[in-house]
Amino acid sequence: MVRIYVKRDPKESFERMLSRFKKLLQKTHKINEVKAKSRFSKKPTKREERRSAIMREHYRNERRRKQFY
Repeated sequence: MVRIYVKRDPKESFERMLSRFKKLLQKTHKINEVKAKSRFSKKPTKREERRSAIMREHYRNERRRKQFY
């Protein structure tokens, strides 16, 4: 687990510190993870798993091909 914190500078206002903290949260994508866990999501069907695996392999091959050009 990653801990996110900010230290307040002596001349910095609370609002500014809070906005820096929010930016850090957005960069680490922690808010999205928590929101995703709070909602129920169905498991993918076998067809969806197969389709995503095929696309994942396709994109991997594309990246490998572009890597040497």
